[in-house]
Amino acid sequence: MYPRSNLEKAVLLTFDKKKPNCEVTFPFNPTELEVTRGCGFSSENSDSNSVNDYGGLKFGGAKSDELSMSFILDTSEPSLSDSSYSKVMMQPIIMSTPAMDPAKSAKGVPYFGGAVNPDSVTEVLEVINMMTKLSDDDRKKKKKDAAAVIYPRLVQFTWGEEIKFSGAIEKFSFKIILFDSDGTPKRAEVSLGLIGVYGEYNKKPEDLLFGQGESKASTTTEIG
Repeated sequence: MYPRSNLEKAVLLTFDKKKPNCEVTFPFNPTELEVTRGCGFSSENSDSNSVNDYGGLKFGGAKSDELSMSFILDTSEPSLSDSSYSKVMMQPIIMSTPAMDPAKSAKGVPYFGGAVNPDSVTEVLEVINMMTKLSDDDRKKKKKDAAAVIYPRLVQFTWGEEIKFSGAIEKFSFKIILFDSDGTPKRAEVSLGLIGVYGEYNKKPEDLLFGQGESKASTTTEIG
């Protein structure tokens, strides 16, 4: 699909008030997005002497929701919302970026300032990867107290007004499928899996945890 200047961007950020703060904002046009609601039921066999056609359902406790998505990050083209790009497009003659020069080199040429995108997709991937790791605060806490309770980052994902999710990153994988001539990664297929609470979350970040030495989870949510 041809890129749209008004494509709604997604935001993924840490909200556990630990350092460092991590946040990425990126154009988001997912190939798929799946939400799985967790319900802790199991099927119990009925008594062998009963005449029931079905077994009973036994509630075994609440489960967490899951959000899985696949999308493409692409920095091979300049941003249509970039004012410098608009200025270039208004020129009577639009020249092409020299074929032998990578985007980073072409960016240094004044004329090509808005005609290329020197960014690497790894800039976003590295921040997401940071969100799967322990915070600096937790590392310091563990050095002072070996019994301290620590956990990877708690994050919030939003896309527009309808898609909202709070929890933690459970799965993260990517495949780089396009490189610039200097080896700069320009396009990547990304798969991301979150576990937590789907919908508007208006509780404290630590309320997502259960039995981790923090306040126990409350499941009150408002669906946006």
